[in-house]
Amino acid sequence: MFLNKVILIGYVGMDPEVRYIRENMATATFSLATTQPSYRLRNGSMSPEHTDWHRVVSYGEQALFCEKFVRKGHLIMVEGRISYRKYSDKNSVMHSITEIVTERVGYVGNHPQEQNNNLRS
Repeated sequence: MFLNKVILIGYVGMDPEVRYIRENMATATFSLATTQPSYRLRNGSMSPEHTDWHRVVSYGEQALFCEKFVRKGHLIMVEGRISYRKYSDKNSVMHSITEIVTERVGYVGNHPQEQNNNLRS
């Protein structure tokens, strides 16, 4: 059995960028920061806090939810899978991208405006 599953809780780094890849198929892309707190090392000193930035992509209804409700600075949870892809730019240079493709997006705690915490699947 194989499993590609990711659950992240973090702060949105930028408002979602929404595009339509087909007439009725929206895609939303945004960054999400997760932070590993500092901890005590064997020598007694503290490790530095470390923040990772993740590229998050939502499609369809989830993309519309993100467009309407997700904003920079919001604390959210995303559940999905890791996707690795490559593309060639206009100069024929190959680039690799790692993305989190969402299955669910929701607020941690209360929605900043509507005071709900429903997950969107």
